[in-house]
Amino acid sequence: RHRVGVRAWTADRRALVAQLRAATARLARGGTNRNQVAMTLNSGGEAPQGDTVLGLIARAAGRVEQAAQQLVERS
Repeated sequence: RHRVGVRAWTADRRALVAQLRAATARLARGGTNRNQVAMTLNSGGEAPQGDTVLGLIARAAGRVEQAAQQLVERS
């Protein structure tokens, strides 16, 4: 029984770490998009998608925070 518990615990941690990595990758892509929007605006262009990009970044940051908090709480 103890082995099953350890396996379940390990599988749970691996799933949380995978979620954290995926959310972090989305956040990094969002940062790249944010920089592209900033470059466009700084060069006098328009970036109608800017608010959407910032919203997506905020959601990704929330997912990173949530996954990290779950990992801490379950340790």
